[in-house]
Amino acid sequence: MPNSPPHSNLTFGQYGSTATPVYMGTEVKIYPVTEERLDNISAFSAASLILFSFGSLFVSAALEIINAAGIQNSLSNLSVQVTLLCYALGIYFWIKKGGTLRRIKKDCYKLNVATEFFEKGVK
Repeated sequence: MPNSPPHSNLTFGQYGSTATPVYMGTEVKIYPVTEERLDNISAFSAASLILFSFGSLFVSAALEIINAAGIQNSLSNLSVQVTLLCYALGIYFWIKKGGTLRRIKKDCYKLNVATEFFEKGVK
């Protein structure tokens, strides 16, 4: 049998790969988040998204003005300045959102529900 592996009693078509499932687990972390903090996170995300979008719009507008005119004029300079402002504010709100998330994680403590359940003797 030319296609059989060496030292094998298998005929052609009787060997191949096998897959062994490996079961994994993970610890799901649940953080208590107040509605105010959730609103802040959403507002910071929306603000950074909008500002980055406007920044990209002004970048493309500045490039279009430069390509069309062939020179830099005051309109393209204004567009570059507005772009930098939009990106700077977008980064600021993005960092604020991260700070809020870090503060939520820092304020939380691990609650071992199973231990408290058995220590109280709840039946």
